[in-house]
Amino acid sequence: MTDGPGAVRVVALVVAVVAVIALLRWVDDEAAPSGGLRWASDIPLVELAIPEDAIRRLETALERGDPRLRHERGGDRPFVNASIREAGRMRDCEVAILAPPTHHDPAKPSLRVKFRKRDARDGVRRIDLYRPDDPLALDGVMYSQLGAELGLLSDSQSLVRLAINGEFRGVYRAALPTGLAMTQACARFAGTFLFSDPGSDRWRDVSAWRRFGRDDIGGAPLRPLLAAVAAREPKALEGLLDVNAFARWSALRLALGRVERSESQVCLFFAPEHGRFEPVVWPFDGETVTDWSGDLSGGSELLEALENVPGWSRRLADAWGELESRLTDDDLRGRIVDAVAASASALARDVDPVPEGEAMVRAAARLASFRDRMPPGAAFDSASSGAAETIVLGPGVVPIDTPLRVTTQQELRVVAGTTLEFATDCGLFARGVVRIEGTAERPVVIRGKGKNGRFDGFAIVGSQTRGSSIRHCDFEGGRATTVGHHRLAAAIVVHACPDVAIESSRFGPAGPKDDTLHVSGSQFRIRECVFEDARKDAIDVAFGAGVLESVTVRGARRHGIDVSAAEVTLRRVRVDGAKRAGVSVGEGARVLLEACEVRGCADGLDSRDGARVLVRGGSLTGNATTVRCAFEEWRHVDGGAVALDDSDFEPRFEIGDRSELVIADARRGVVGDWPRVVFVPRIPADWLRGTPR
Repeated sequence: MTDGPGAVRVVALVVAVVAVIALLRWVDDEAAPSGGLRWASDIPLVELAIPEDAIRRLETALERGDPRLRHERGGDRPFVNASIREAGRMRDCEVAILAPPTHHDPAKPSLRVKFRKRDARDGVRRIDLYRPDDPLALDGVMYSQLGAELGLLSDSQSLVRLAINGEFRGVYRAALPTGLAMTQACARFAGTFLFSDPGSDRWRDVSAWRRFGRDDIGGAPLRPLLAAVAAREPKALEGLLDVNAFARWSALRLALGRVERSESQVCLFFAPEHGRFEPVVWPFDGETVTDWSGDLSGGSELLEALENVPGWSRRLADAWGELESRLTDDDLRGRIVDAVAASASALARDVDPVPEGEAMVRAAARLASFRDRMPPGAAFDSASSGAAETIVLGPGVVPIDTPLRVTTQQELRVVAGTTLEFATDCGLFARGVVRIEGTAERPVVIRGKGKNGRFDGFAIVGSQTRGSSIRHCDFEGGRATTVGHHRLAAAIVVHACPDVAIESSRFGPAGPKDDTLHVSGSQFRIRECVFEDARKDAIDVAFGAGVLESVTVRGARRHGIDVSAAEVTLRRVRVDGAKRAGVSVGEGARVLLEACEVRGCADGLDSRDGARVLVRGGSLTGNATTVRCAFEEWRHVDGGAVALDDSDFEPRFEIGDRSELVIADARRGVVGDWPRVVFVPRIPADWLRGTPR
């Protein structure tokens, strides 16, 4: 490498690496038994026990099995019984060879480990162990981890040390396979993963794609996507793809020098609740090259087609700026040194040992050259696509006789004193900013025209809706529906919005079997609102985070407020008369209730499946059951947990297996003895963040 800043970075990294190696060698000499597996290392150790005849069967199947059957009986990668030890815990499992023969090395095989439901941990039933493509596995791990940091769907890779039958095989990349565990880890609804087979004409041939996971979408969205890619049709592409996610994916591929080849595998994901395809950061979706070719599409026909979408250059420039902020010299140095520190001692004992100095210097030099081979910032056209078009409705009565659509290049304003009257088969679907600008004196009224007041609901969807707001609005009569390939789960849907405010509004009943408000994957504030007579749940929150303050919920026919896999604060909220739970919390959610009142419900508070709920002040009175905690889904290690801190309540509890209720000692005399009820002097300050039991 020539003299200059790049060379200086390499020298600095090499010095750091040498120091780390020396430290690790000293730690190994002091702490590690000779020839053993448990030498000092920051990388977790995974030990597999597989019968020797099973290993031979796997090798034979790889040569003679039917590749069309894959992991099925008679396939080239069948499962065999085994056991695994990790973090000091032994579990039964099944093991199969994961990678195709071209990637398989008998001395260091790539494996898939599968567990029964009863042996699963944190909802993970499968773990993939990949033989790294480079000594430190940094390309794959950094690709996965940076993708997750950018909010992309990623396989959450990490480094592990693998031993098989007591023999150390080396450093591996451990990753979540496609499926429910991956979508949950990345805060996505369950959906369908689509893989293109290597060597196929993937952007023209539907049969080149395989499906895995939830498959209630059939082939419908895929055929229009391939047609749109082939025709380079901008409007169709924007309707089928999460363009912002693909911009971040494109920037990440450029930064790490990944280009698509015909022998690469590409993975896409589709969930009806999101309504658009998004990319998956997948270990085999590209080949890593060392020099930037000047092609911003990185060799991908799909990304070439996206260059025709209005605003693509601006979105790519924004994504590139976000990624560059994560790839500063200091950040790169930290990532490299951390990886070296974790890997050096294990690499020296690998099946194919790598000389420490040579491997570390080579890895440091390669990663330090990111700046030299990444595209210059000038390569991106960051010019603005122009101001958004503003659609203004009102004042007065505005009939809506055709579906109202707001694109990412538009903004909708509904001014004070407006009444929107939607025809039965019409509704609002917005991917741009929506502002309902009612006032206390002149609210905005939203209704259906028909005899029963039904219409196709109200949806604010996607990252381009940031800053949307609903203020002083009276809403009644919407229903859940489907718009294109996007499934709307309630009368009002807010999905993937980075910032939305709903204030000083009333929401009446929706369709006969529909939730009133569904907020998912968003950052939200709901203040001083009233929800009345919900036909199902009044407020349903999934993923994301937000605050409900001074909100009243009356007469919900199912749950008043239902929270799953989200972080929510309820402050001065009142729930009255819900037919099931006043507040229902599940899927590992964290919920804080401050000065809230829940009364007259079947269950005042329901916590399940890894959720934790802290109640400070307020009251839980007049409910058939005050607190119910349960373990229902095998994917979670524990059931629900609730802590009552200085609250008024009646001692009517149902606390199931793997669950607990924590109460301050001051109430012991009032409560008496109950199974799985724990008394403590005071509720720990960090209780809400902890894990159950």
